Amino acid sequence: MPINSKAFEGLMPWFQDFYLHLQNNTDTDGTMGKTMIVLVLMMLFSFCLFAQGKESKLKLQSANAQSEDTTMEIKTSTMLRNSFNRIFDDAIYLLERSKPCVANPLRQKNSARFESSWAGLEVGYLNFADFDNRLHNGYKLSGGWRFAWNVFDIEVPFSSRCGLITGLGYASDVFFAKDADSFSRHLFIESDTREIDTAAFTDVEKAKLVVRYLTMPLLFEFQSTKRSFRCQFGLIVGLNLYSRLKTQTATDNLVSKTEYKSSDSFQLNRMKADANLRLSYKHWQLCFAYSLTPLFDTKIHDIVQPYSISINLSF
Repeated sequence: MPINSKAFEGLMPWFQDFYLHLQNNTDTDGTMGKTMIVLVLMMLFSFCLFAQGKESKLKLQSANAQSEDTTMEIKTSTMLRNSFNRIFDDAIYLLERSKPCVANPLRQKNSARFESSWAGLEVGYLNFADFDNRLHNGYKLSGGWRFAWNVFDIEVPFSSRCGLITGLGYASDVFFAKDADSFSRHLFIESDTREIDTAAFTDVEKAKLVVRYLTMPLLFEFQSTKRSFRCQFGLIVGLNLYSRLKTQTATDNLVSKTEYKSSDSFQLNRMKADANLRLSYKHWQLCFAYSLTPLFDTKIHDIVQPYSISINLSF
């Protein structure tokens, strides 16, 4: 260990004065003076060692403090770098999400994410349920069709192959009357007395009722191991946005078309809830729907519940 030079230089003037004093007051053989000089040198050396130890301790404490600061900076830098890497990985995954069943290769856990197959374009056959033939002729249809645009979906995954689906969509239901006269008269039934004006709509050849909904699914989905086959079941809730009745009348070889857009006159229910079962293979989906709520107000109309069979091309 090197001797602290600053401490030694500070003691040199005192040591020189002490040495001259000993030369002036020593005995004849000089033994006493030599002994005192040795003792003073030993004390001086011990003091220098003590001072050097103090200085080394302070340097060590300073080095430890700098080491802790450096370690903290390294940890902070590592955490920030990991966070940015995670965000970058998620951004890459979102860009690649348009591909079916894409797994994020940059993550070790959850190698594949749950992705639903509800969003897409849907078209199908629509009619009123009359399995026991009790429906009045005024409500019977020759058929109908449903067009739906399932705009987007939101997944709530329970695992990589099972989860809950919600979102928003648009649906347009078109009903073609079997007996256009009777169907049109039933839509304008008197709400208080439930009386039908039999003199109205006597020459109607065609009648078409259009109802448009804002839809929101509440579906559970299960997927096969390779995600080729999917099964969905649950409810699709709809809010009635718009409705109209379009009739075509022929009198004396004259054809006239009339539209009635006052939805309050039709006594349609504002909300609907359809039970759904959907079976998918890749991007194609076969859909079965049955309305749990009547189409019309049951205080005025008979209980009329639509059903549909459709195909959805998911994207």
